[in-house]
Order: sequence, then structure tokens, then C-alpha cells
Amino acid sequence: DGGAGGAEITGDDELAFELNQQELLFQKCMRARLEREAKIKLQKQQKKEADEKKRREALENAFDGELDRLLNFFGDGFDIETADGYGTTLLSEASAGGAVDCI
Repeated sequence: DGGAGGAEITGDDELAFELNQQELLFQKCMRARLEREAKIKLQKQQKKEADEKKRREALENAFDGELDRLLNFFGDGFDIETADGYGTTLLSEASAGGAVDCI
């Protein structure tokens, strides 16, 4: 008599169990990878939006003659040739606003 119910575990059962455990681990790793990739994508999108906002503000600052703010903008690593999607540059905005100090 096998004792507690007589259920016998075969080599095939052990192999199936091990494969199932490996599949669960693989799925867990894939979920973690997808979460990391989604987080990185979100961070890149947020940085892109923040940079675009800074560019818009810099164009407004150039128009208004806010030289100190423009210098901070450049200090943050932005290029002096910064332009918006229409090709409007800091120089053209400063000229349009009559901001001689920024030209």
C-alpha cells in the first residue's frame, strides 16, 4: 500500500512541473521587461515634452528681452540655434520683440 492515497508521481509529472515553473518564471521576466521598457518610453516622452516647453519659454523670453533667462536656458545645455517646429529662432523672436540686448 502506498499510504496516503496511492498517487504516484512519475518522471513525466516532474518534468511537466519543472517546465511549468520555468514558463512562469519566463512570463515574470517578460512582464518585468515590458514594464521597464514602458517606463523608459514614458520618461523619454516626458523629457521631450519638458524640453519643448523650455523651448517655447525661451522663444518668449527672447521676444521679451529676458537675457538672464536665456542664459539659464543655454546653461541647461540647449543650443543657441534653438527653433520651434515652424523654424522660428531665438534671434528672430528677439528681433521681432525689439530685444536689442538679446540680439
